[in-house]
Order: sequence, then C-alpha cells, then structure tokens
Amino acid sequence: MILLLAGLALAFAPLLVSGALVALLLGVGGRGTGTRVHTAAGARVAAYAACVPAVLWVLGRAGLPAGPLFAGPAGPRLGATLGIAAALALALGVLSAALQRAGALVLRWAYRASGRTPAPPSVGAAAARYPALLAIAIAVAAAGYEELVWRALVQAGLTPALGVTAAVIVASLAFAAVHARQGPVAVVFSGVAALLLGAAFAWRGDLSAVVLAHAAYNSGAVLLDRWRHPAAPRPAPAAGAPFTAAVGR
Repeated sequence: MILLLAGLALAFAPLLVSGALVALLLGVGGRGTGTRVHTAAGARVAAYAACVPAVLWVLGRAGLPAGPLFAGPAGPRLGATLGIAAALALALGVLSAALQRAGALVLRWAYRASGRTPAPPSVGAAAARYPALLAIAIAVAAAGYEELVWRALVQAGLTPALGVTAAVIVASLAFAAVHARQGPVAVVFSGVAALLLGAAFAWRGDLSAVVLAHAAYNSGAVLLDRWRHPAAPRPAPAAGAPFTAAVGR
C-alpha cells in the first residue's frame, strides 16, 4: 500500500514541479505566446528529469536497485530488447486505433439515438499546444518517467507481497486510474497498455524494452496527431495543466 501511494504521489509530482517552474520562469506578468510555449514545454521535460532522483531514492529505500532493471536476468541483449520494444509499440498502436474507432462508433450511435448533430471534430489535442519536437521530447520524457514509477517501483515493489500476476494487475489499474481525467477511452487504453508493458517487464525484467516501446508509441502518437491536424500550436497551457498526447501525461 505504501509503494502504491508513493507511486501515485510520484506520478503527479512532475505536474506540480512544472507548474512551479513555469510560474518562476515567466513571472506574474507572463511573456509572449512563443516564449510561454517553449518555457512550458521545457519546464515539463525538466520536471520529469528533476523528479527522477526522488524515484531512485524511493527505489533504494524499498530495496529495489535501479541498475539491474536495464539489464534483465540474461544480461543486455540489444536485439531482443529492440525486438520486444518494437512488438510492444506495434501492439499499443493497434490497440489505440481499435479503441479510438470503437469510441467513435459508440459516440456516433449515441448522437443518432438522441437525434442531436455531432459536434465537429476537435483539432486541439493537448500535444498541439507545443511544436512537434518539443511535444515529442515531453512524450519521451513522460514514457521513461512513468515506466520507472509504475513498473520499476510499484509493480516490482508489490511483486514479493502479491505475486507477479496480481502486482501487474494492481499497478495497471492504478496507472489507468491516474488517466481518468482523459476520459473512458483513455482509461481503458491506459489499463490494457499497462498490462502489456507490465507483463513484458515481468517476463524479461528489463526496463529498457518497455521504456523504448512506451516512448516509441508516444512519439508516434504525437506525429500522427500532427499529420491529421496540422494546425498552428496553441498557447501554452496554464501552469500544471496535463499533457495528454498519448500514454502519459
């Protein structure tokens, strides 16, 4: 229970840190839109990096050294790691597309049943607030940080007490819960994605593969969103607003 609460606290810590950084760097008066966009993006990446030592400290206190997490029981095997990461990223992409399609069909049916006219599709995914490269940087940083928290800390920490299967399920449910603000489709996707990533981590014991898969999916989601909706970047979000481009903040 303590590790689960620690995971939840660490999951939201980057939002608080980035909000504080934005307020500190921009000041009360604020600046131009371009400056605010870049500052908010840089603050988000810096916040993830700043919170990593806290995660490593909790890992050490829990007796879960971080070093072996990137080697696996059989040692570092680049080919196997890249292959697993690619397969996971592909599975996440297929799952995301299927859930989005199902969600669109359900929404269309709901509008038809109610007799209302569907609202026009939004081109304003949260990722569109930032230039593409900055959005990808945030997506990659979020992927690495979330895997460190949810797989290396929460799942691995719960495994001795609950067993592998239960630890994967509990960590996945908690991961899905923190994405509740993104809507039901995001919750289902996050939960199933976490099950896939958690099972891969439990099987290999190598955090590298799941970090690479998560980062690849997040980056692909940003690029796909930009290709579908090539709109100009929006103004930077308010301090602490969530980044919800993909499996992550």
